[in-house]
Amino acid sequence: MYKRYTCLKTKINKEDLSYCNIFFDNEELLVIDKDEIVDFHFTFYDKLIKRDQGIHPFVKEGLIKFKLITKTKHDSTGVFDQDNYLKNRPLYITNQFMQGGISAIEFYDNKACSKKIFGNFLSYIEDDYLCLVAKEKPCYEAYESEDHYIDLPNLEKPIIQSISLDFLDLNSLLISSYDIKEINIKMDEYLLEGCSFYERCINGGYLKFKLEETNEYQGILFNEERMDISYQEVKEYMFNKFEHCIGNLFVIYHYPGYGLFFTEKIYIQDIRKNTSDDVFVGGHLNIKDDIVTITFE
Repeated sequence: MYKRYTCLKTKINKEDLSYCNIFFDNEELLVIDKDEIVDFHFTFYDKLIKRDQGIHPFVKEGLIKFKLITKTKHDSTGVFDQDNYLKNRPLYITNQFMQGGISAIEFYDNKACSKKIFGNFLSYIEDDYLCLVAKEKPCYEAYESEDHYIDLPNLEKPIIQSISLDFLDLNSLLISSYDIKEINIKMDEYLLEGCSFYERCINGGYLKFKLEETNEYQGILFNEERMDISYQEVKEYMFNKFEHCIGNLFVIYHYPGYGLFFTEKIYIQDIRKNTSDDVFVGGHLNIKDDIVTITFE
């Protein structure tokens, strides 16, 4: 079963920009400084798309114009050919643009927050400017609403492959669908604007799974990434360390039309006790007879 989620339409203001990342299909990454951005404007389709563990806007049409400079303060580790890049940065970037294959642009503001957009991008040169234009996508139509929308599946056991519990101390634990006993997660109908993409937000419900003594678990535990975390180590970590500690879930599930599986990062809303002013972030975790119950309310 699917549910419709909405959020306000994406807006990007030139005066707030610090720099932007240009992503290519071959995984090269080029960084453009704000001083090189002469002008830009974009309009977005109402419908959002799923990419890179999150939910993103897709450009209906727009243009961004660059006046490239020789040197910037930004990192160039995403550049494939460092020698030619350092020899003539404007020429190198122009050549890469003209070869095509630009998949996305990520705009960063002065607070290091970002918005990543996708589109059908084409490049051309006009006078001394390098221009990137976005063309319409024929299968998308509506674009005049003030809101975005996307239809996403309810998180039910039959479609889930695994869930990664993302703890606030940067540890994590991967739970297989075979370990899940019950799942009943409630989510806000409005998407949260996270870092780089929109996210669904859990505001109620529970997740219940069983720790098996014969299992070996994957994840990062005690700040060490491993593929062979034992049952005893998992119990020790969960018993001794945390009660309100899970900030996000990374859920891998079957999503028709997106290949085999899609990984989605889902934010867990803050929990506030009624009896005090203490704020606990994430799910409340309880263990009894090897059954782990995480409640989100």
